Amino acid sequence: MNQAARHFFAPSDVLAAYCTVAQVPLHELTDASKAREISRPRHDCMWLLRDLTAATSAQIGQLLGGRHQTTVDEAVAKVADRIAADPDYRARLRQL
Repeated sequence: MNQAARHFFAPSDVLAAYCTVAQVPLHELTDASKAREISRPRHDCMWLLRDLTAATSAQIGQLLGGRHQTTVDEAVAKVADRIAADPDYRARLRQL
């Protein structure tokens, strides 16, 4: 689909919906924790924010606890790789 023709959502709406659907509290996504049980959901949320909003990596990083844009770019790339390799994971993210 043409980027200009895409409808983007507000980042705050995507973040709120993700927290509700994934049952992950916002404070955990914005926390400094690097524990796998929260870093994976945070990466998923970064990917969704990148895919569903017009937010830049820097803006997404700020939304999620002041992370650097490089961190966001790396997380988005990891999720994209996992989506390509794992059909079950791809289906789960599409449901979100």
